[in-house]
Amino acid sequence: MKRSEANVSNDAALAISRAGGKSFRNNVGKAWSGKKTEEYTKNGKRYVVLENPRFIDFGLMKGSADRIGWVPTEITKDMVGQTFARFASWEIKTAKGRATKEQLRWHEAVSRDGGLSGFCRSADDAVRVCNGERLDP
Repeated sequence: MKRSEANVSNDAALAISRAGGKSFRNNVGKAWSGKKTEEYTKNGKRYVVLENPRFIDFGLMKGSADRIGWVPTEITKDMVGQTFARFASWEIKTAKGRATKEQLRWHEAVSRDGGLSGFCRSADDAVRVCNGERLDP
């Protein structure tokens, strides 16, 4: 059965939670925002008129992962035995999905700076990232 990215993301979110991690959907994009003054349909298409429109960016940045969050990590004895939140980044892909240049740069930066990062095609992959495995595309 062909699985959508949304299905894989939902399964990954549950698996990350069960593994002790916390993850949040990171929607990245651009949109118009403003007060809706009118809405109508013409030739089967829907239109909205905005008052005082402004263009907004949302999400962390282009290339940042679909799911971000943290995994509790125990610091070793020589580090006082405390627990800290280790940044984690899960890029969700379908079986045939490909990584963009921006996603590869994000993945490399997170990994290089000590975070957990991986390209996940299943809930099992998401758990592997929680366990510290770097999953390249």
